[in-house]
Amino acid sequence: MYEFKADNAGTHWWHSHTGLQLGDGLHGAFIVREPPETDPHSALYTEDRHVMVINDWPDPPQMYRYMEEMQDQWIVPMPINGGWRLQSQHFAKTLTA
Repeated sequence: MYEFKADNAGTHWWHSHTGLQLGDGLHGAFIVREPPETDPHSALYTEDRHVMVINDWPDPPQMYRYMEEMQDQWIVPMPINGGWRLQSQHFAKTLTA
């Protein structure tokens, strides 16, 4: 957990600015809490550490979809120690160096 001073108390939203990361769920809630002595609602609860973020689960992950679409242009198998093989249930092809 990180603790630091911040202004503008409330619930904020953070997210990646890379489409593939955003599509795979790199986002969440960012909560700036009012100090208890200035929060008029602090007496209404005793626990304030839980946050729920609901998101769908992409399968396959966005990177696999991108790689499958672009594999002829983007994925280039590279031999390491005499050979290398990329095989995944998410790809239409098996690539062999």
